[in-house]
Amino acid sequence: MNTLRIGEKIHFLLLAFKRHLPLLIFNFILLLASCGGIYFVFYANDGLSLFVIIVIAFFIAILTLISIVFLSMNISSIRYYYEKEIVNKYGRYRDASIAEITHETDAEDGVIRCTISVNYAGEKLTDLFELLLEESYLLPKLLAMQKVPIHVVDAMPSLFSIAERKLLKELRTKV
Repeated sequence: MNTLRIGEKIHFLLLAFKRHLPLLIFNFILLLASCGGIYFVFYANDGLSLFVIIVIAFFIAILTLISIVFLSMNISSIRYYYEKEIVNKYGRYRDASIAEITHETDAEDGVIRCTISVNYAGEKLTDLFELLLEESYLLPKLLAMQKVPIHVVDAMPSLFSIAERKLLKELRTKV
């Protein structure tokens, strides 16, 4: 699998867009409000004082900035879910040697976030793995592991994820 057909690309993109539809609609509304405000300031501002025009322009700039930030966050997130869909469809389970594991405890969310870096196909790949606080007894077993199961697209090794269910099963059965 070296290339994806255009139909598959569109399908994966639509699946990723579906998760972000409310945010994209909100972003579109912000952009419309900004455009409407720009129109109002430049064309329909009959009799407004300079101070009011400056205040309106300031709020338009803020709306535009918020819209740009939301759009960039959405694009990044859509790309993440697009790649996740490719991995789910074309990925294979492989074992990769662990290069580095770091962890931090988040008591508020009730999880231990482990950042796992692995060496696979000559590349250092990094992903996040979350372990529930109730299963904190599994952390020493994870730190002692030499290999970890990953879900990877062989033709594109940068598209991978930690195989969480397989890893948890291994950790729970490991003596």
